[in-house]
Amino acid sequence: MTAQDLKNSILQQAIQGKLLPQNPADEPASELLKKISAERQKLIDEGKIKNPPQLPPISDAEKSFDIPESWQWVRLGEIGETNIGLTYSPNNVSSDGIIVLRSGNIQNGKIDYSDIVKVNLEIPENKFCRKGDILICARNGSKKLVGKAAIIDQDNLTFGAFMAKFRSRFNEYILFVINSPHFRKTLSGDVSTMTINQITQDMLKNFLLPLPPLAEQKRIVEKLEEILPLVERYGELEQRLTKLDKEFPDKLKKSLLQQAIQGKLTEQLTTDGDAKDLLEKIREEKSKLISEGKIKKEKPLPTIKAEEIPFDIPENWQWVRLGEIGYFVSGYTPKNDELNTSGKVPYFKVSDMNSKGNEFWLSETNFYLKGDCIKKFYEKNTIVYPKNGGAIFTNKRRILKQDSVIDLNTGGYKIIGDTNLMYVFNYFLTIDFKFCYKGTALPTIESKQLRGRLFPLPPLAEQKRIVERLEKLLPLCDRLNFNVK
Repeated sequence: MTAQDLKNSILQQAIQGKLLPQNPADEPASELLKKISAERQKLIDEGKIKNPPQLPPISDAEKSFDIPESWQWVRLGEIGETNIGLTYSPNNVSSDGIIVLRSGNIQNGKIDYSDIVKVNLEIPENKFCRKGDILICARNGSKKLVGKAAIIDQDNLTFGAFMAKFRSRFNEYILFVINSPHFRKTLSGDVSTMTINQITQDMLKNFLLPLPPLAEQKRIVEKLEEILPLVERYGELEQRLTKLDKEFPDKLKKSLLQQAIQGKLTEQLTTDGDAKDLLEKIREEKSKLISEGKIKKEKPLPTIKAEEIPFDIPENWQWVRLGEIGYFVSGYTPKNDELNTSGKVPYFKVSDMNSKGNEFWLSETNFYLKGDCIKKFYEKNTIVYPKNGGAIFTNKRRILKQDSVIDLNTGGYKIIGDTNLMYVFNYFLTIDFKFCYKGTALPTIESKQLRGRLFPLPPLAEQKRIVERLEKLLPLCDRLNFNVK
């Protein structure tokens, strides 16, 4: 049961007389109604209030549930007064005027003065609020907000035209009735028009509510004021738990990746050899590619300093910079006349990249390169990423690269030698790309910064074990789904 369900249940039990034991010594509500009627008639005779229109009698069909014998079904208009609020124009707004309460001033069942409007004009007496009046949102574009209410805690305020006020001796109890499912359910069939959701004055006056004896009302209010704060605390814990459950799979995945890049996910074996030997092979192969003109010679990367190293790694691992074990390339943006809707070489953009859980792939592209033009290509086992940030994607087929178009701009990172793509790829997922952004209006990833990023390189055999373990565990993280009921 959610906190809101629990609150609704408690309020409903309260207004049905089931929250507390009944006290036979309580003066019945029927006697209370007689006193209210006599007081009202006296005010009419004295000319202090007008004689209100007669409300229709209550039929048995209207009574939603049974109530204790000492209680009484009444219409809201029988026990209090209700009015709609003040209409004013922007010209009436003034810094030294009277506060006008609006829908936004009702927050979490209380009056909130953090955003107020004041008006300077002549205000009719019935548009003023008193401390203890109930302020009700009577009209709003959102049906959920119609009916939200709070007790006013100051005198000499007014209220806007989309609001209503209710004044009676029993407002502490009546506010709980208005917040109950009974109020919403009774009016839900009528709380809408073609253009705006609303509660009319007639609807409020004719609303049927269960009225307990006065002593019982006080006991109910005291008990609800004791219980409902606990329900609110339960609701806060529920929200925190829901948030934790929602975030847990991603946090677990990041934790696994962090353990992997620190050498803590799998067993270390002395037979694996040393990553220094693997790094030397990579350097030899990179040098060969440069001498063959397949890649450009790059500026030497700075030596890794001890203060740069973020965590300890196993002795046979090696701290390297990403630029040492691979190279970065930018893409190519073809002209319109170079593209076709069919062909041998697919041309893709960022929107053609898809992901689901730990699985990444390229969707079917809508465009292909015409002919057999030699352009830049993403070769097999290239990590492809949008230069304006976002996820990293792996690619296992030859695809045309692109360059410099804002929302189509991608980059590529090619691994040299046998270094395992999956391991490097999952390392990328742990990177905060903000450190290598350039620009402000549309930040893009700066390859120079990414090239110098530190990377913990294990021996090749260890890489394979890490990948095997990650391929088993990461999909399990994606399947985690906790539902708080």
